[in-house]
Amino acid sequence: VYYHEINHRQQVTPAALLNYLGETALSHTKTAGYGLNRLGMDNKGWVISRWLLKMEEYPKWEDKVQIETWASLFQRFYAEREFLIKGETGNILGRATSLWIFIDIIKKRPVSIPEHIKQCYGIYPDKALDIPFTRLTPPEDPENKREFTVRLSDIDTNDHVNNSKYIEWIIETIPIEIYNQFFLTHLEIQYKKEICYGTNVHACGKQAYDCGTTKKYDHSIYNANTGVQMALAQTVWKPKNP
Repeated sequence: VYYHEINHRQQVTPAALLNYLGETALSHTKTAGYGLNRLGMDNKGWVISRWLLKMEEYPKWEDKVQIETWASLFQRFYAEREFLIKGETGNILGRATSLWIFIDIIKKRPVSIPEHIKQCYGIYPDKALDIPFTRLTPPEDPENKREFTVRLSDIDTNDHVNNSKYIEWIIETIPIEIYNQFFLTHLEIQYKKEICYGTNVHACGKQAYDCGTTKKYDHSIYNANTGVQMALAQTVWKPKNP
């Protein structure tokens, strides 16, 4: 964990953590023989559709983190990928599951996953999390709203906003007292539309319920000019350890 990846508590940020997971997924695809450049030769690629992350503890500055990943499902044009996030001694810090869409990067539409690609990855049906993806809904009359304009530094190799940037925008809609006194234990996000350079977006958040010490928020990101929903999310926050 590097200094530029941590927050004011010297813990890795959720956005940086998702980058770890993405990097591990890319490493797996390369090992399987179908890395970023190889798929690009066929005008094919993977785009993330959903993340579901649960954290018990965040690694801190200069900690070493181990990420394990495997494909748990292939079905037509999408795949599910699991992750375990471990500390240096092998203790589990968190778990994640994700949904990826196989696309034609020229036509920008889903295509069937070839059988030979499935075989290269292998399928291990064990799930990292025993909870399914949920139906996310946008918050009504959001309490917190932030506006952002997509920068060049937000763009990835698919020429759209990198998935971890959405997390940064969402966290900006969390009240500062919650951010300072709580930690993000549960994150679920659904990417609905790609966002390109120069787009103005609004990120919104609203507390869904207050159940004792747990705080739950619904979020949405939408195009500020057209009103089109670009992403939906839900976060759950618990008091940080003393």
